[in-house]
Amino acid sequence: MADHPEFIDELPVDGYTLINPIPVILEQVDDGIWIARFEEANLGMSGSTPEDAKHALAYEILDTLEFFLEKEDKLIPKLKGHLGVLRKYIEVV
Repeated sequence: MADHPEFIDELPVDGYTLINPIPVILEQVDDGIWIARFEEANLGMSGSTPEDAKHALAYEILDTLEFFLEKEDKLIPKLKGHLGVLRKYIEVV
C-alpha cells in the first residue's frame, strides 16, 4: 500500500515548543492497522487509524526526547545524532 506524507504540527502535551512540523510517513499495513514513521529520527508507532498512529508517534517522540536528554552524557554517537534530529523539531520550554 502507498505511503502518505503527513506532518505532526502540534504536540499533545504542554512543556514543548514545536520548532518545525515533524514529517511523518503513514502506511496502512493491514485492515485497521496504520504505521506512522518519523524516519529521520528512526521512530515509528502503530494505531487503528492514521490519527491514532500519528498521536502515538507524537507521544513516542516526546518520550524519546526526554529519555535522550536525561541520558545525554552517556549516549552513543548514533543516539546523540537522533537527539540532534529531535532538537531540530522540538524545544523543551
